[in-house]
Amino acid sequence: MAKAAVNLPKDKSEVEELEKKTEVEELKERLEILEQMLSSKASEGSDKSESDEKLTGDSYIQVLSLTPYTLSLSTLGSGRGKVFKFKKFGQIKGILYSDLVSIIESNQAFLEKGYFYILDKRVVRKHGLDELYETILNKEKLEQVFMCESNSVIELYKAANDRQRSFANQVIVGKLRADEYLDLNIVSAISRIAGVDLIAKAEEFKELFEQEQPKK
Repeated sequence: MAKAAVNLPKDKSEVEELEKKTEVEELKERLEILEQMLSSKASEGSDKSESDEKLTGDSYIQVLSLTPYTLSLSTLGSGRGKVFKFKKFGQIKGILYSDLVSIIESNQAFLEKGYFYILDKRVVRKHGLDELYETILNKEKLEQVFMCESNSVIELYKAANDRQRSFANQVIVGKLRADEYLDLNIVSAISRIAGVDLIAKAEEFKELFEQEQPKK
C-alpha cells in the first residue's frame, strides 16, 4: 500500500517561513474570535439596556414641578393616599412608578394643564403623553418666558396653555414688584396677549404693600 507523500520543508528558512504563516493565521483566527465575542457582548449589553429600561412598579421616575408655588400630588387625589409635596418651581422628586400611575389617574387635570412634568420618556410614551407634551412648555422654556430677555419668548408665551400663561403672569408680576430688571417692551407685548396689564398689576401690588406697612 502506497504511503501518502508528505512535503517537508527543505531547510531552516522554509521552516521559519512556515511558522510565521502559521502564527499569522492563528492571529487572524484569534482576532475573528475576539470580534465575535465583542459583537456578542455588545448585543447582550444592548439587550440588557433594553431590559433595564423596562418599567416596573419599583422604578423611580423623576417628576418636576412647573408650578411657581407649593404643589401637592396625591395617589388618590384631593390630598388622599400618598402625598408628594413640591415646594417650588423646578423642584424634582423621584416617585415610584406604581405611585406615579396613581398620580396620573388621580390628577389628570394637573397633568394636562402642566402643573408637573414627567422627565422620563418611557413613561411619556407608555401613557400616550407625547402629543400632550407638545402643547406644554417645559422648565427651560418657561424660565425664558419668566426672564423676558428676547422677543422669542413672546411666541413661547403664545404657545403656552392658559394655566401656564397664568403661572408666567404671576412670576413676571412678582419680579416687577421686586424691582428685578425685565424688558418692559416684552412685558407689554405679553400683557397684550394676556389681556392684563402686568406692569400696572405690579404697581398695584406695590402700593398695597406700602399701605399695609406700619407707619413710623
